This record gives sequence, C-alpha cells and structure tokens, in this order.
Amino acid sequence: MPLVDEDYVRKKGNLPSASVLSDERINAFFSDAERRLRKWVGSSAYEDAAAATPTDSDRALALKDAEAFLVICEGLPSWNRAAVGAGIVKEKTIGSAHDQIVLLTPDEIDSEIRRCLEQAERAAQPYIIITDLSFDPIKACND
Repeated sequence: MPLVDEDYVRKKGNLPSASVLSDERINAFFSDAERRLRKWVGSSAYEDAAAATPTDSDRALALKDAEAFLVICEGLPSWNRAAVGAGIVKEKTIGSAHDQIVLLTPDEIDSEIRRCLEQAERAAQPYIIITDLSFDPIKACND
C-alpha cells in the first residue's frame, strides 16, 4: 500500500490538477516508487510508515515525502511525452494570436528527475539502512 495519494504527489511536485494530469497517470508509478523506497529503508520501516499509527511519526512523514518525489521521478518522462494538455509545461502562452506551449526538453527532464531524486534521498537519508558506505541511493535508483 503506497504511503502517498495523488493529491499529496501533486502538492509536493506542484503538479497540475486532475483535469490536466489524471489520478490514473500519477498512481501508475506508485509501485515503482514503493519498491525503490523499500530498498532504501527496508520493509519494516516502510510498513511502519504505512500503519494507521506509526511508531515513528517523523520517519513516516519523511518516507511519505521521499515516496512522493520518487513517484514524480518515475512519472516525469511519461507525463512530458503526453498530449499537450497533459504534459509538464515549461511555458504556456494562451490567448495570443498564436497559442504556444513548450514542454520540457530531455535535458530539463533529466535535471528535474535528478532534483527529485536528491529531494527523495534527503528526506529518507536518516532512515536508509544500506550498510555499504559507498552506497549512493540516487545511483541505486537508476539500477
């Protein structure tokens, strides 16, 4: 069971409303984000965060934030390729003689994914249980 819902992901990522980016298109990435976060923090911490009354509410909130950012990381490439009405828009001019909508470039998408991964790592960092000191959660996220 995911720690987040579509509204929470929208809020954390400043994403468009459901009329533009549907709940289904967001929740399609919940399981990928959950798997990654479980790798980082372990199933026990994840299950506790998902509980109605977690034993560590600070950890639960941190993992919820991390999962929201991981959902965004997973979804951005797909959301940006979607039809103009549902893409992640960098710039929009409507109502002029020539309406113009500019989607993010591949480099901008990569940069945004990296930023979201870093935010997810920062949120989860105190709870990451990997014992290998060379572990890089962001690199591991791409494996």
